[in-house]
Amino acid sequence: MTKTQPVDAFAQARPIDLPFLLLNAVFLAALLVGPQVAPRLFIADLRTPVVVVGIAPYAVTFLVGNVVAEVYGRRRANRVVLAGLFARVCAHAADLLGDKFRTAGNPVVDAHSTVFSMDTWLVWLGPLAAYVAVQYVNVGVFHLVRRATDGRHLWLRNGLATIVAHLVDSALFASALRQGSPDLRAQDLFAEVAELWYVEALLACASTPFCYAAVLLLQRWRARPL
Repeated sequence: MTKTQPVDAFAQARPIDLPFLLLNAVFLAALLVGPQVAPRLFIADLRTPVVVVGIAPYAVTFLVGNVVAEVYGRRRANRVVLAGLFARVCAHAADLLGDKFRTAGNPVVDAHSTVFSMDTWLVWLGPLAAYVAVQYVNVGVFHLVRRATDGRHLWLRNGLATIVAHLVDSALFASALRQGSPDLRAQDLFAEVAELWYVEALLACASTPFCYAAVLLLQRWRARPL
């Protein structure tokens, strides 16, 4: 692919193949595992390794989304985002169904029910809306930078798109946290969000070599339609 060739034209030339399905699988797995690893609403210290483990799955979704956008085009990247939305809704429905048949008296199950019930709408509806907004921002900024640089500097569009998307995510997270904790002081809220965004920005920069490796591998992979 030459640097002046439109992304959509290249995406149409690239059929739906096994690597595309594998990228979708990684995206969905990271998206569904993220809320289960370390929910960010309940983290007290953002400087612990637990935070990196909890945020890492979300960073993987941005990395995969950027690889799909680069190799398969914007339209398919947006479809991956929609597939993730459907997966999140299905996972929520499964949690609600399981809650109806839970065993009472089990403290672990009771805690899970409290966190993942319909009553705690902030845990589900907030991140769900944030997911859609942030992922579309990531794809949009990625292609905006791609056009501005004439298809060059993959490192720039990968890092910038992810950092901007994380900034939007942090702003939405701050808004949700403010609604859930109205007594939280503004300076404390800003400090928590700034630290969270700092960790996410570092992960975005660290993902650049993996983005280059994945794009190079897929460009050399002989596409075979399924």
